[in-house]
Amino acid sequence: MQPDNNLESLVPCIAELERAVDWAYSLVGGRPSDSLPVVITVQTRGQRKSCLGAFITNKWETREGQSVHEILIAAETLHMDPIEIIGTVIHETVHLYCRDHHIKDCANSGRHNKRYQEVAWMFGLECVSIGDSRGYSYTSFDSQMAKRIEEEFEPDYLAFQLARNASRSEIKEPTMSKWSCGCTIVRASRGVVVNAPCRSCGNDFVKEAK
Repeated sequence: MQPDNNLESLVPCIAELERAVDWAYSLVGGRPSDSLPVVITVQTRGQRKSCLGAFITNKWETREGQSVHEILIAAETLHMDPIEIIGTVIHETVHLYCRDHHIKDCANSGRHNKRYQEVAWMFGLECVSIGDSRGYSYTSFDSQMAKRIEEEFEPDYLAFQLARNASRSEIKEPTMSKWSCGCTIVRASRGVVVNAPCRSCGNDFVKEAK
């Protein structure tokens, strides 16, 4: 009889994230046949306190030498509502789509441009620029898209049972604030003013009380 080592596993979580990428891409059709593969990872966000996820090109390779893209989901954010986690996956899948279709969606600094915004809209995301260095990186979704995630994707809530503990400094000094238009919530860096109307309802975003 094998010993019981009381192991926890990220396998269900990663499997669900992989399924989410497939579903997100299906919103705009299938991937081109000549696209490079992509691997989903769960890693610490380190000092990038506002990071929910990231898309990195050619970060991995197979034993045969084929390049592989990476979609990273920050381990510290896995405590969020699974609907919001899937929203992060969709954000990163937009980058994957842009890479597959040779669309330059970011500056070298990481600033998301108008092309990113246009593709994000195709995926059903609300995408605004609030005038800071991140450009159109602030994405969220309205209640209609949240319903699609819930009813069409049907997230497995039990897959998200683990989350990496945030550092003490992150707990004491949150770096993000929430802004709402009534149908959509956008997260922005603390101190930044969201001065843009919602594309779905036309209302201005108002900062939510803590």
